[in-house]
Amino acid sequence: MRLEDLLVQEGVAVPVERIRRVLDEAERSGRHAVVALVEEGVIVEDVLAEVLARACGTVVVDLGRDQDLEVAQLITQTLATECLVLPVSTQPGGKVRVAMANPLDQDARRLVEAELGMQVQPVVGTLSGLREAIAAAFTARDTRVVKGQRTDI
Repeated sequence: MRLEDLLVQEGVAVPVERIRRVLDEAERSGRHAVVALVEEGVIVEDVLAEVLARACGTVVVDLGRDQDLEVAQLITQTLATECLVLPVSTQPGGKVRVAMANPLDQDARRLVEAELGMQVQPVVGTLSGLREAIAAAFTARDTRVVKGQRTDI
């Protein structure tokens, strides 16, 4: 199902023409669809996350609580930032639980699976939660303690 169709079906973001206009512009400019919808005020990020989770049969995760930095760093910062995704935990059977701003985005899912070499079990993260968690994960990776002093690399 496409994001636009889901929002129309759920009736959470109207008018339909505005959804289409924002998503069309996002596609033309290379802007992430979720970023465009939230920043243009089409839908509140918490509502969008709940709608996406319900549609995908999954949950919204609290990335402030559910974040494992070692697992998060299994993908590149570029992939995490561009696709708004972040691994949160490994699962039995060679799967990894990945918070996604848009779990309907099959291209993002394929990219993550290709980089990890593991099957993705999507969960939903809010836009702000993902942005903060991605920043924290990759800041933590780039921070080293050298002789008792913090050095940012």
